Amino acid sequence: MEISVPILLLGLAAAGVALGWWLLIQTEGVYLGPRVVRWLYDRSAHEYDEIKQFDDESDDRNLGEPLAERLAGNPDAWLLDVGTGTARLPLALFRHLDFKGRAVGLDSSREMLGVAAAKTVFFAESLDLIEGDGRALPFASGSCAAVTCVEALEFFPSPRQTLGEMARVLRPGGTLVVSNRRGFDRWTFPGRGYSAAAFERLLSEVGLCEIVTQRWLTYYDLIWARKPD
Repeated sequence: MEISVPILLLGLAAAGVALGWWLLIQTEGVYLGPRVVRWLYDRSAHEYDEIKQFDDESDDRNLGEPLAERLAGNPDAWLLDVGTGTARLPLALFRHLDFKGRAVGLDSSREMLGVAAAKTVFFAESLDLIEGDGRALPFASGSCAAVTCVEALEFFPSPRQTLGEMARVLRPGGTLVVSNRRGFDRWTFPGRGYSAAAFERLLSEVGLCEIVTQRWLTYYDLIWARKPD
């Protein structure tokens, strides 16, 4: 059976569109390298929150409140948010007055950090925003009371290396909060999508314990873990 040239060209065009959507939209450039990822986030920084449409009430309930309870009353406690973007997690934490410590938001996108700075101006004395790479966190081992990475891990050049770095800077007894793609969506991230069981094993391998996976968003589980004393 012969395939006509117009049909063949149409099929190739459709395949190209699908590939472009997967590379640039669904996986946000991660398979094209960190420079492309950074460029895409820089380009969309000022529309990012509108695109994502975060639910502040859900973030308060699932992120801000439980973290504030764990860190309550300790002015020396500080939290590191890796891949902070527009400071979604620090804002969820600062909305709870029980938190008396500091937060540091790290991201590779300068434009995203600029938006984060504008959104968090009232908390500027308690929040540091720094440009950096999750593969080599610029902090001493055991220095953070809590480390978080929400909806970001799969976009780092090496998720395993980033998890190892987050575990390194976490102090003994400290809390790690991280998200993991779930359901069909994780299959669109080959080599970066983990089943719940595989992700829990990975956290164990980097030295964490008391790992609890909970259903969170449509495409994400939320995982809590602790670094042994």
